Amino acid sequence: ETPLLIAQGSRDHLCNDEAGPMYSSLRRLKKEVELVLYDEDHFQGTWLRENLNDYYCRVFEWFERYL
Repeated sequence: ETPLLIAQGSRDHLCNDEAGPMYSSLRRLKKEVELVLYDEDHFQGTWLRENLNDYYCRVFEWFERYL
């Protein structure tokens, strides 16, 4: 029953095939889930500042909404 925020780089070579199916499956089960994809790699240390800012804003908004 826990809401889930899935955020991932679309160029992530380690787990790029997991986010979409996981999101779709949870939506079919009527679970609270959000998927955000960034044109980035796996390691957030290499992400553009703009994408990092958006990512952290979304995480904090998610916590404010569900915690």
